[in-house]
Amino acid sequence: MANEKTKEIWKKASKKWAKNNPEHKKYLSYRSTSLTFARHHANDRDSLLL
Repeated sequence: MANEKTKEIWKKASKKWAKNNPEHKKYLSYRSTSLTFARHHANDRDSLLL
């Protein structure tokens, strides 16, 4: 029961943070996407561009 309450508190706080920090949220999203691409999908040509 306490676990569900904690989950809801975190969910609400995360939503509030995202609403108050849209530019930083976008930055983090782009950073995460680019790192995933670089690690898993980039070839030698892509690496030269990075």
